[in-house]
Amino acid sequence: MTLSVVTPPEAEPLVASDALLRQHLRLEADETDQDEVLAGYCAAARQLTEDYTRRRMITQTLQLRLDGFGCGGIDLGVSPVQEIVSIRWLDFSGIWQTLDAARYRLITSREPHQVMPAYGQTWPVPRTDRDTVAIEFVAGFGETAADVPPQLLQVMRVFVAHMFENRTGEVPVRLLAMLDRWRVWV
Repeated sequence: MTLSVVTPPEAEPLVASDALLRQHLRLEADETDQDEVLAGYCAAARQLTEDYTRRRMITQTLQLRLDGFGCGGIDLGVSPVQEIVSIRWLDFSGIWQTLDAARYRLITSREPHQVMPAYGQTWPVPRTDRDTVAIEFVAGFGETAADVPPQLLQVMRVFVAHMFENRTGEVPVRLLAMLDRWRVWV
């Protein structure tokens, strides 16, 4: 199972100009000499938050690659999933086929979100090989920082402050623990 980013988020949920971040760091609005460093820390805080919680902050397109369909539902490994773009599989002739959207459904009532065959349907049988199923989907809370839960934004501010003050890149376990209630357990 491999999860990769097809289309990254168009924006970061937290940016160097964020007023609450600047207050947290005790930086004035006109103190911009550290903004490039802060922007890097903001991106790192988002990535850390996404990796640890298995939640995507800003809308992005992902692809899950599998060695087959298995039985029943397929955990997509992240939340929130907005939509399935396509499900493709490698047939016995070695040709990629696209599954009709009427043959599957997205389950968002539990986490991690799943895709499963529609009622009365079964998964097709792909070629017996590695990397024979590709599920492309859109995930994230929304297009802008306003769509991201404020608690997650605040934890990212704490991460940025820690990196800004310590310049080590290592986040202590006690800080990660603030994300535990948001974590999607797979």
